[in-house]
Amino acid sequence: MEPNIKEVAGRIRALREDMDLTLQEMAEATGRSTAEYAAQESGEEDLSFTFLYKCAEKFGVDVIELLTGENPHLTGYSLTREGAGLSIKRRAGFEYLHKAPHFRHKLAEPFVVTAPYLEEEQDVPVHLSRHEGQELDFILSGRMRFAYEDHVEELEAGDLLMYDSGRGHGMIATGGWDGDRLRQEIRRAKELTDKPFGVNIMLMHPQADEFAKIVVEEGVQVVTTGAGNPGKYVPMWKAAGIKVIPVVAAAVLAKHLEKLGIDAVIAEGTESGGHVGEMATMALVPQVVDAVDLPVIAAGGIADGRQLAAALALGACGVQVGTCLLVSQECPIHENYKAALLNAKDSDTIVTGRIGGSPVRVLKNRMSREYVRQEKAGADKMELEKFTLGSLRRAVFEGDTSTGSLMAGQVAGMLHEVRPVADILDDLWNGGRQRIHALSEEC
Repeated sequence: MEPNIKEVAGRIRALREDMDLTLQEMAEATGRSTAEYAAQESGEEDLSFTFLYKCAEKFGVDVIELLTGENPHLTGYSLTREGAGLSIKRRAGFEYLHKAPHFRHKLAEPFVVTAPYLEEEQDVPVHLSRHEGQELDFILSGRMRFAYEDHVEELEAGDLLMYDSGRGHGMIATGGWDGDRLRQEIRRAKELTDKPFGVNIMLMHPQADEFAKIVVEEGVQVVTTGAGNPGKYVPMWKAAGIKVIPVVAAAVLAKHLEKLGIDAVIAEGTESGGHVGEMATMALVPQVVDAVDLPVIAAGGIADGRQLAAALALGACGVQVGTCLLVSQECPIHENYKAALLNAKDSDTIVTGRIGGSPVRVLKNRMSREYVRQEKAGADKMELEKFTLGSLRRAVFEGDTSTGSLMAGQVAGMLHEVRPVADILDDLWNGGRQRIHALSEEC
């Protein structure tokens, strides 16, 4: 059973009071300000394992006692089967599976750690922590960026690290899906349908080169791309007969890619959710249409038939939608995320990271407002990382609407109910046709 944050925080507070330790003494022992320590002891914030370790060290107890309220009791041996152990989810998005929770007087804490791949973490500094002792990290699968003070290493499956944990260290997952996982999903899609389907490749992904080859090897028929220029892959994809449809935020990139033989282009305006450019859809789409002799798909700020009709009027041959599908019955995001979208008004999105060059449109909440405030005040990337680290996962999987990154476009204010995808798309198409017909009669 996963330990509850409030319960763990309550045990910490009880031990502190029993031992007549002040908040300031515990703050010093855990390397925090008194206010930061008080917030964690109250259970208002996630409890990192480093924090728990330092608390246990100060109290002279096993960290497992803080987590479970019980002292470890085994002294001879402890056997933990595959998949078993004490699950500890303290750092957002990370799962620590303690493999020997019942063994007393451990010289080392054995964990299997699962770290999520988060796109927003890839270009920010790795957060460093410090605590007494030594650590040994063995990479079972995937890829990891490891920082040790001013040294950074890229680790892969089979690599092993051992280091003094009293000096600054930290890690983030850099692999996301690996090549094997992508192959598995492509083959699964083939089993489920005999219709054409596509694969989207985020070009900033560290394994984009491998993914680009896999779609060829697996006979994928359509590839869309985002977050970069896919130019170096286009000849290989076209030679394999793949339809290539990149996302662009400017007409100049569309013109460049047209020369390479792409089949269509998605012109995505700044109204969209997630990573955004500067130009609005109304301005971007006609300029891309004029710049290339290709089908242009409009994206950004489209949720109903009126906007579909407008996109077609601008010269687009179709549209790409995203935010309106987040509130579909089939979308697996947390219900709290969906509720936040349904409650949003027309001005309830904000763009973080504009000053730093990594703009992301999200719903306004405590995290995004504070991020922008700190960004305007001149905070460095390390300080800003405290807000975004694990924030997307907190929103999607944990339903944290306060500190999570609720990526959404400006059309969020138009969403009013959860519906099946089929109904959303039918209304979009039929509403667009009706609007075009009405305009033709009026004019």
